[in-house]
Amino acid sequence: MSTDHIDGAELLDLLTQAAAGRREYAANAPDPARLILEQEAATLDAVARLVSGDRSVMLGWLPSWRWPDGWERLYDRNANKREAGTQ
Repeated sequence: MSTDHIDGAELLDLLTQAAAGRREYAANAPDPARLILEQEAATLDAVARLVSGDRSVMLGWLPSWRWPDGWERLYDRNANKREAGTQ
């Protein structure tokens, strides 16, 4: 494995594998550690979604005043999906 550059597909695979690994650790971890490991897995999943092109995960990470121009439409689209139960 090269440390020079990771292409999108390799990065997505690494993130997915890391999330799966955190869940495997969490399965046998005591409560405080399990919660942390599950949160780490969820964060890795969100980053994987971002790498795959889903910018909607950033809506929860960035305060609205830091959203780039046009992201209000992205928020509206995701709000509509939530209301319809499709997200």
